[in-house]
Amino acid sequence: MVYAGVDIAKVDHVIGAVDERGEEQGKRMPFKNSAAGFERCEAWLEGVAERPSDVLVGMEATGHYWMALYAFLVSRGYSVAVIDPVQVRAVRRLKGLDRVKNDRVDAGLIAETLRIVPDFAGDEKILSGNSAFGNGTSNAFFIFINRSGIDHAVAGGNS
Repeated sequence: MVYAGVDIAKVDHVIGAVDERGEEQGKRMPFKNSAAGFERCEAWLEGVAERPSDVLVGMEATGHYWMALYAFLVSRGYSVAVIDPVQVRAVRRLKGLDRVKNDRVDAGLIAETLRIVPDFAGDEKILSGNSAFGNGTSNAFFIFINRSGIDHAVAGGNS
């Protein structure tokens, strides 16, 4: 399994990946937040894994800038997880990178978060809608994702 992390930004994203042992796969690569950039991202992913089913892609929800890439990758058969930034910050501290902040490091940390956080390391991923899509004040929802895509979503109100 390859765990790919994408650092999301308004104009330029960065992708990096690790394998099950935490070994870096490929060279971290920037790409544009555009159709051409997404194709470049897909080509990079094809270089680190034989099939989309061999990859789990993770990204933090950064404004709305992640949504187009998320939709593109899912349409191409990739499993994609939207990660709570709190989990990535915890991995940053665990790795002793508290004072290091740049897009290439962040892409690697997102990939590493996928690899070591139990919610992402198994076959089923559970994504919280408040952290992924909202500001915590809207209705909560959870998306359950398995290898074949979205299994089901559950909505509920905040208390």
